[in-house]
Amino acid sequence: MNVRLRVPTAEDADAWAGLFDDPAVMRHVGTGEVRDRAWYAAFVRRQRELAAATGRAPSGAVVHQYGRTLAG
Repeated sequence: MNVRLRVPTAEDADAWAGLFDDPAVMRHVGTGEVRDRAWYAAFVRRQRELAAATGRAPSGAVVHQYGRTLAG
């Protein structure tokens, strides 16, 4: 298995929106609010700007295993 951390990309917004669109899941995350894809797209933009300005931002992970690539 190969794991690589990276700054979030625009494609991550789709993955996160799909992952966090369940109210039963979100009640355990933060305020519990379910947000739309536009919110996650703006989040990715903010994190990319933060990384460009400071070199720091929450990371996404890319995992290569068994011939498959998972990102998010």
